[in-house]
Amino acid sequence: MSLNWYPVIDREKCTQCEMCVNFCPNGVYEVLEKIVVVKRPENCPDGCSGCAKQCPVEAITHHGKALNPSSCSCSCNCSGDKDCCSSPLS
Repeated sequence: MSLNWYPVIDREKCTQCEMCVNFCPNGVYEVLEKIVVVKRPENCPDGCSGCAKQCPVEAITHHGKALNPSSCSCSCNCSGDKDCCSSPLS
């Protein structure tokens, strides 16, 4: 997991659909008082951007620099390339 790579939610775009919460296998997101928040940014695997690809309104961006973007070990098998996490987990 990374302390240098983490997601940020654009509050103006977010519709609270919870797709990121349901998609992320690492517990990065949580719903608090009906609002999706980044609760555990340190749980975001280096270089993983699968949640951003699932967001229907493009409200999630990632900040920081992935130290080893090709070594993502999240359960969606993201390899850190632009095609990772193209479909939700079943």
